[in-house]
Amino acid sequence: MANFNFTQLRTETPVGTEVNFDFGSNAEINILAGNSNIITAIWAEPGAGRSTGKMHVTSYGTGAAFSVLDLATKILYDRYTISVKGRADETLVQEDTEDLVVGS
Repeated sequence: MANFNFTQLRTETPVGTEVNFDFGSNAEINILAGNSNIITAIWAEPGAGRSTGKMHVTSYGTGAAFSVLDLATKILYDRYTISVKGRADETLVQEDTEDLVVGS
């Protein structure tokens, strides 16, 4: 298994089953906006936990989206796709998201 401590830049792409988060049957991936299952970035607010704060997720390719999940209510708080405007009244410009930077 890969060591995901996220403190060092990884310079090579993982292969095969090296990247297996083993979410099991309880995973709720269908809560995310869009229909792409290529997740490119996940970011949680400082202090977020299983039942507090928000988590941001981006996906890539056809059906890509930027999703904001409310971890307290376990619902999709905000979403952006190339055809759906989010709370900021904007859409994604393209479906080629590769990274996520969230400012304060």
